[in-house]
Amino acid sequence: MNFPGIKIYCPLIIFLVFTFFINISVGQDIKFELLTAKDGLSNSYVNCLVQDQIGFIWFGTDDGLNRYDGYEIKVYRNIPGDSSSLSDNVVWSLLEDHSGFMWIGTKGGKLNRYDPYLDKFEH
Repeated sequence: MNFPGIKIYCPLIIFLVFTFFINISVGQDIKFELLTAKDGLSNSYVNCLVQDQIGFIWFGTDDGLNRYDGYEIKVYRNIPGDSSSLSDNVVWSLLEDHSGFMWIGTKGGKLNRYDPYLDKFEH
């Protein structure tokens, strides 16, 4: 089928949708903060990050897993001999599943699952 007016209306529709999204984003206040070791970040090399369902921001660094709640940073590291701690301090990948569990890939090639309800890790 050939719609003669489609060439005129398509760019107009794209422009209106684009304008709508620009207006929505302009009305929101977005605040960025720089986090450093002075703020409690365990290392300045951040390999990955994710925001979970609750709103925490998780940073995988070269020296542990960091959880930021907007005010404080909690650092999770490997504790030798403690099987409920992180398996390695170099965190390379993060993913939160639909149940709220955080999956952490580490330098040693191990996969960790963080249980936020028990505040512990499984390897």
